[in-house]
Amino acid sequence: MYWTYENWVHRYARIHHADCSHCNDGQGTHDAGQSQAGQWLGPFDSYGAASSAAKYQATPCGHCTPSA
Repeated sequence: MYWTYENWVHRYARIHHADCSHCNDGQGTHDAGQSQAGQWLGPFDSYGAASSAAKYQATPCGHCTPSA
């Protein structure tokens, strides 16, 4: 499973594996699914679906490094 974090303030999106410590199954590091800076989108069955859901060009997380 994949999740995408979309940051509205800095205009970026990052794709994570659900078990990534930065993702925490869509809850992030502070157990908040959405904040003033952005939101978690997902879960998605594929990397492509996670990428397509983002408003901004999505890149993989540098910690869990998911791939297409």
